[in-house]
Amino acid sequence: MQNKLYSFGFNAFGQTKESDEAIIRFPYCHTHTSRVLFTSWETTIVIDDEGVLQFWGFQPPWLSAFKKLCQQKRNIISVFGDPNSMMGLIDEQHTLSYVTETSEHMDCMTHIEQAAYCQGQRAIFVLKQESGQVEQHNINTLNSEKLDLPPGCKITKMSAAHTHILLLTDSLDAPVLAFGSNRLSQCGIDYQQQELKTPTAIDYFCGLRDATDVACGPFHSAVILGGDVYTFGWSKDGRLGWGSTKQDDDIISLAVFLDVNDQPIEINATKIACGSAHTLVLDDHGHVWSCGSNAYGQLGRTPPANQQSDTHFRRCSTDTAMDCFAGRWASFILI
Repeated sequence: MQNKLYSFGFNAFGQTKESDEAIIRFPYCHTHTSRVLFTSWETTIVIDDEGVLQFWGFQPPWLSAFKKLCQQKRNIISVFGDPNSMMGLIDEQHTLSYVTETSEHMDCMTHIEQAAYCQGQRAIFVLKQESGQVEQHNINTLNSEKLDLPPGCKITKMSAAHTHILLLTDSLDAPVLAFGSNRLSQCGIDYQQQELKTPTAIDYFCGLRDATDVACGPFHSAVILGGDVYTFGWSKDGRLGWGSTKQDDDIISLAVFLDVNDQPIEINATKIACGSAHTLVLDDHGHVWSCGSNAYGQLGRTPPANQQSDTHFRRCSTDTAMDCFAGRWASFILI
């Protein structure tokens, strides 16, 4: 059975659907799509059923160098970066390669499990296979250095936004680390400490088990732990999904999921994705849930009373989904 990719949300660059429509409010179905490799504010990269990369949306002239790099590689595992400054990939040999708007491509690291780009720091964060160590590679100086992690921490997954990073570990003492900007408490601590210079354990999660996923939006963050969804950061437009439970002194809280009767329901979350002002969750039944701003139709559903946002998570897909992805102002569901 062939995969289908449903897309909806902001489309001014054609990054959601090949159309002159600036907003796609009803999910559009793309057929013969195998995987989504990359989503951003203005650009989407997918692989079709024949293994060919497709670039949708904004493509500055220098991006031709990245396309050439992609043609030289086989079986690309992941893509990361920002179309305005740097784009990189990890291939089937777990080699990391990237190009910038001012330089030719380079194969700079091997044995790479994951990479994430933090534009505010002009740095690629690289998770090494087996060791669980993370290196910070500066694309201006080309210098690399290991992150100073708390003792006994081995990183299993990471996510980066423009100015902050979250790291998952295999440590019960410090399962989630954060560093970077904390101006909106997106690092999980009181915003009076506006920046974390080094990876620091988020106390709220210390001693808890089964942290399985993290996601960073520009202004908020999310963690899946034991199948539950925890969110923190800027609460504007309902992007944290806290419903009416928010207290003034809350920094981190459980998200609230509602069924078709507007009753609270428990789900077992498997993936989280953060846009600029909305959040998506995939559960173990293949259902996708959304909350936050719907200014561009990025929730994939109509909020209650036709509001522009929703502070609760509600289902936005009826089919059984394989994956979900959030661009800044758009969403994608792979069926």
